[in-house]
Amino acid sequence: MYKPRPTLNTLEEFVKSADEANIHLNSIDKIKTLINECHTWNEKFEQMQQGEHYPFLSSYEQLYDQARHFHIDLEPLKLIEQTILQAPSWLEKTQTIFRRPDSNLTFIEMITPRISVAPKTITKKRQASKRITADGPINESFGILDDTIAKVLARDENDPKTVYKVYREATMKEIECLNEFRENNQKKRFDSSSTYCICEKAYSKKKCIEEKKLIRK
Repeated sequence: MYKPRPTLNTLEEFVKSADEANIHLNSIDKIKTLINECHTWNEKFEQMQQGEHYPFLSSYEQLYDQARHFHIDLEPLKLIEQTILQAPSWLEKTQTIFRRPDSNLTFIEMITPRISVAPKTITKKRQASKRITADGPINESFGILDDTIAKVLARDENDPKTVYKVYREATMKEIECLNEFRENNQKKRFDSSSTYCICEKAYSKKKCIEEKKLIRK
């Protein structure tokens, strides 16, 4: 049979009543220590909630595991438990949105910005043998992953602010890289001997017009 756990307020009222009645119990000191630990736990939770960025799931899990040893009905526990239970479902749905059917990438790899954009000139057969290069892993023929984020997560996974900053910087670098890549492709229009990274064929104004017509159809 499930036995309801006492609330923090219940314990505080009990200790207050014992002090007012001048009753000494051996368990009072332990209860007071437990109350202080619960208040410290609540402060940690409030700090996480008031942060500029959402806390990591691992931070919620650590708080939840710590609170389980208190055996106290702390108010934030329900929210934390609900968040932990919903996380796997959210991750699965998100991966379905971002991941291609034949992709073997992890979720972090899927959303990690690239430090360079590799031309799509590698066939699937060659791609398997050239998955790893001297500069880093080629991500499905579309650039080299920026491993800075993974290093930061491994070093200090409980600091969302640092991770966000690094991710933002990596994203801006990726945008600059794509803009430069696009600019170089635009210049190829004036060179009939140039090839584009996608089709590997010389630029042809007539063919370009035909392709635009097909796209419109």
